[in-house]
Amino acid sequence: MKKLFTMFIFVSLFEASAFCQFDANGKPIDTEIINQLRLKSNILPVVADTVAFKADSVRSLSELNSSTGAEAYPWISSDGLRIYYTKSISNINNIYFASRNTVHEPFSNAKALTLGNENNIFSCWLTNDELHIYFIDNVSYKVYHAQRSSKLDDFGIPSEITIDSKVIGFKSGISFTPDFKQLFLYNGTNNIIILQQNGTDNYVISDTLDIPNGSLACPGTLSQDGLTYYLGLTFSKIQKLYYYTRTSLSENFTKLYYIDNKLINIDSKNMLQPFVSGAGNYFVFVSAVDYWQTNDLYIGYLKPAATLSPIESESEHCRIFPNPAINSVSIASDNTIEKIMVYSIFGTLIDCLSVTQESNNVQLLTQNYRSGIYMVTIYTKQGNVYSEKLTITK
Repeated sequence: MKKLFTMFIFVSLFEASAFCQFDANGKPIDTEIINQLRLKSNILPVVADTVAFKADSVRSLSELNSSTGAEAYPWISSDGLRIYYTKSISNINNIYFASRNTVHEPFSNAKALTLGNENNIFSCWLTNDELHIYFIDNVSYKVYHAQRSSKLDDFGIPSEITIDSKVIGFKSGISFTPDFKQLFLYNGTNNIIILQQNGTDNYVISDTLDIPNGSLACPGTLSQDGLTYYLGLTFSKIQKLYYYTRTSLSENFTKLYYIDNKLINIDSKNMLQPFVSGAGNYFVFVSAVDYWQTNDLYIGYLKPAATLSPIESESEHCRIFPNPAINSVSIASDNTIEKIMVYSIFGTLIDCLSVTQESNNVQLLTQNYRSGIYMVTIYTKQGNVYSEKLTITK
């Protein structure tokens, strides 16, 4: 946890840098808010469900957090053994790396990455193999890319990613879809910009993420498959963690869910800058009291989808057929079905179907699902909750 500053120190810092204060996302507070890039007016998403987010052993990364600086924008490897993050010392940012031998140990050997001649950089994103890193210059807000041959090597000289000239000012929260055809960027309060690839290392604006009325968007990141977007949303001046879902990369994000976990979304704190590991088993994020200097890193272990259901499977009361399936399945229950939620094996919400007409037999379309194993949770009008495993083969 950050130590409380004395009034003398606080006043001195304020006088010395009255125009260099930063919000919890690292954006200069005196920066003009630019909202002209909202390209179209889709139906704004509604928080359809409060989703139980099963996480064990959520803890502060106290071995990395400092008492006076900021730690932010974490990225963690699929095996949970390596973490990359932004560290700010005297308002100069750099990207750090730390590692551990097993997931039961604390991280150690934290050090700043060598990324060419770049200084004052922040907000990194890596490919799952950790051979490519993307980051942002904290002065020009240009986006850069560097690569290496193995995880034991240093990264090479960075090259600039060309971003549409309409995207001006502060940028952070960089992430790509697996095919690199879409780039997501945070561009100041209430703007998550979606850019489309237009040639090698060139991206142009294609859309913006629609944000619910009455909220402000904060930086987020895509899941490895590009089908979930985790972010912070501010309601009534408090930032909490949410996520959007879609069933294919060609779709817009329209379904929005609140992460219902008291270990993650703590009532009295701002929670922001979430990232879920490629395997879906580690969740890292930032907790902040208010400004940038109060940012701390946190980590949680996510339970697999099999434990998401509040009760075990009761196949005598509910069944799915055919199973395995390709394009659709029928879900039959002894009771009236109200809602069906589908999770990947790693616990990512894939689909949510609300049943408007009373029925105990519902068809679920699965033609956009990838081959694999899914967990289907069925909620009934009578209050029963059933969980069944579904296999999709294509």
